[in-house]
Amino acid sequence: MSADLTGRRALVTGSARGTGRATAERLADAGAQVVGVDILDQEIGSMTDIHQADLGDPAACIDLMASIGPVDIVANVHGLLQPRTIEETTIEDFDSAIAVNLRSVFLICQQMAPAMADRGWGRIINFSSVVARSGGETSAAYAAAKAGVLALSKSFASRFAADGVTVNSIAPAAIDTPLNSFLDEAGRERIKGMIPVGRFSKPEEFAAVVHFLAGDEAGYITGATIDVNGGWLMT
Repeated sequence: MSADLTGRRALVTGSARGTGRATAERLADAGAQVVGVDILDQEIGSMTDIHQADLGDPAACIDLMASIGPVDIVANVHGLLQPRTIEETTIEDFDSAIAVNLRSVFLICQQMAPAMADRGWGRIINFSSVVARSGGETSAAYAAAKAGVLALSKSFASRFAADGVTVNSIAPAAIDTPLNSFLDEAGRERIKGMIPVGRFSKPEEFAAVVHFLAGDEAGYITGATIDVNGGWLMT
């Protein structure tokens, strides 16, 4: 049975399109009041409020969290992937990957988790990636940042577990969204050949996992990484 989130307030980052959009719509359909954040322009749709912000800017990120106020659910779905070989990756590329994919997640969790703990209930779901474990020759900075998300999530899970706040990660692979639009057809076929299920994933499949983790029935799951990768990496 799908979790009823009526009365809950949720923050979804990366909500303009792709997996973030699907997640925002799924949580709203479940009854949550959803606040969406993205660096891109977006339609409000079924959300109750939207904000445009660069989460890679630490001051802007902190100020935005303060203006949004307490939430019951956080889904950090945003991400920045810049395809670069290791040799091509610049210091600026690396810093951007860390700022958007890791530091912002830390700041959002740091700002939102204590108020959840004070109320005795909270759910935080952070998006990592399959490359956090496998590495990525054309996304080393992204892989490093997403590996950091796994450790960060466990750290917050340990700190706030006794306060009724769960913190988990989702590690996707090959989502059929604009994030992977850099792939040509040969690249897509090569990746599909690495996935036992034999296809790219759909944003809605991740939104369903977020929905489950956001509900009361997932209250005993914390510090976990949910691999949603079609069998690409089995651990």
